[in-house]
Amino acid sequence: MKEFVQNLVEKYDFQSVRLLPLLRDIQTQYHFIPQDAIEHLADLLHIERTQIISVIEFYSFFHLQARGQYDILISDSITDHMLGKPALMAYFCEKLGIEIGEVRADGLVSIDNTSCSGMCDQGPAGLVNGYVLTNLNRPRIDAIVELVNQQVPVNEWPAVFFSTTDNIYKRNILLEST
Repeated sequence: MKEFVQNLVEKYDFQSVRLLPLLRDIQTQYHFIPQDAIEHLADLLHIERTQIISVIEFYSFFHLQARGQYDILISDSITDHMLGKPALMAYFCEKLGIEIGEVRADGLVSIDNTSCSGMCDQGPAGLVNGYVLTNLNRPRIDAIVELVNQQVPVNEWPAVFFSTTDNIYKRNILLEST
């Protein structure tokens, strides 16, 4: 692990301002951010270990505990609730055989809530390994569970699962392209 972290920090030129991409890369490798990686980052970046932990705990997408190979986060926004998220989350958990916040015993999958996926206009929505899932419904959940159980890599899943719609109909000063 030390060599992996060392190579990453070198890639980002030992810049502590690059902490977020460093943490993202570590989590991609290990499915969470191990304590040893935090210690090594702190030494290499000359920042306090507690500062790194604070950043990890602030962002719901970073984890200090092991997550499943397929890490599913479902948006818990009010809009997603209005679109049926609670029942769909219960269904998802039932189909996966785990509870919210758990990692399945085989380590294959974990599921949890996240405050927002940024896609509430196309909800219920969520993320799998950081990739957006929109318009969740029972048939789509059945297909996702099947893909997870067959251990199909996320990049081989049907593109329709990750499709989004540009719902911005009127651009204004905040949305002008530059």
